[in-house]
Amino acid sequence: MQPHVVVIPYPAQGHVAPLMKLSHLIVGHGIKVTFVTTEFIHAKLTASMPVNNEEKSPIRLVSIPDGLEPGDDRNDPTKRIESVVKFMPAHFKDLIEKINKSDDDDQISCVIADAFIGWALEVAEKMGIKRAAFFPAGPGNLALLLHIPKLIEDGIIDAKELLVETMAINASIATVGLVKFDRTGNFGLWQRRVKDLLVQQGLVKALYGKTKKPEKMTDDKWEELDMKAVSTIRLLLADEVMYDVMEENSTAGIWLNLEKRYMSKSLTNKLHLKQKLYGLKMTEGADLRQHINTFKQIISDMLRIDIKFEDEDKAMMLLISLPASYEHLVTTLLYGKETLELEEVSGALLDHYQRKHKDSAESSGEGLVVKGYQDRGRKKDKDDKSARGRSKSKNKTIKCFKCQKKGHMKRECPEWNKGKEESSTSVNVVADSESDGDMLSVSSSTDGLNNSWLLDSACSFHVLFT
Repeated sequence: MQPHVVVIPYPAQGHVAPLMKLSHLIVGHGIKVTFVTTEFIHAKLTASMPVNNEEKSPIRLVSIPDGLEPGDDRNDPTKRIESVVKFMPAHFKDLIEKINKSDDDDQISCVIADAFIGWALEVAEKMGIKRAAFFPAGPGNLALLLHIPKLIEDGIIDAKELLVETMAINASIATVGLVKFDRTGNFGLWQRRVKDLLVQQGLVKALYGKTKKPEKMTDDKWEELDMKAVSTIRLLLADEVMYDVMEENSTAGIWLNLEKRYMSKSLTNKLHLKQKLYGLKMTEGADLRQHINTFKQIISDMLRIDIKFEDEDKAMMLLISLPASYEHLVTTLLYGKETLELEEVSGALLDHYQRKHKDSAESSGEGLVVKGYQDRGRKKDKDDKSARGRSKSKNKTIKCFKCQKKGHMKRECPEWNKGKEESSTSVNVVADSESDGDMLSVSSSTDGLNNSWLLDSACSFHVLFT
């Protein structure tokens, strides 16, 4: 009697193709193969084959219902899995019984099922038929699946096969965007963020040393916890800092070593921070936001080495550090107040800064165009004329102060302009008019005007703020 094997894949393209290839290899050894798929997959297979090729194929193609309606979305994995598990086992059992009853010489001797449909193997086992599982994916995936019981036992994943720690540790570092401490950044800020990261990872207890180990925790679990915390901290240290703590093997040891080096409570460090605070002074035109951040950073560093200030004192020191251009704003903030709070003061300063720079941004780049009154001593219906729009008759009477020739002004004189390089600096344009005796007075704040030109081409002198 010729051996007869039934091959059944999970109803998806990535599963059907590998088991079809396996079926061809089996047929090559003189074994009869019945390839079982769903009606939907069966229609696709037969449609892709040449006409009448199905009858000549050494592999017999049969189908069973998948329980879904013709219009249902078979690309929906949830719906497909539920239907396959619910309906296909009974249909598969009926198919095997039908084949075995049709011909005594054509009994099914083995069922080869996709490893993702274990119910097919259970059906074969109940019917007393030999069975084998075929895994269509890579060996790495198979090894991972076979180790799931061990992963659950070790607490790496829970019973629902969800990652508990490993992915959380890797993702949390990437999510917060922590950079390695290399001595140049702010250690206090870095330390705070690393501690928050350890809290998210459930490893923060390791910072307090083994003496703080929970009573119910075994020594092995504590060692594992401590090693994970050590690993997280070391991954966030630059090489030059890593050498400082290379000999430390515990989380608490590394933490205290770093604090001793970069957040010492010595008198020298206290003096250094106080010098930074008392010497902090914002220059005219500087970024107020950056100044406030620097101020708060120094205050935070001082707090970590037990230097504390009253909130009112901190607010006063911030106001003292401002330049003279903020004098009126400081007076306004102090008016009618008996106490001050740092957050209130910094918030008011930032609001003022944003409004001021918003107005400045809206007005920047606008040209300055000024015309005299057109009705002073002239007819109101006289056409407006600019310096570039002077009449030819009037141009003939104009005398150049440079070459003493008539017909042009000094600024238009070829001798005056000879050899002058064209300037790329933008200037405001003042349009001329026919009226005499007009006066232009312009005043502006000098904030942020470093290296900017303020020009009035009708004046004898020009002013440059540097």
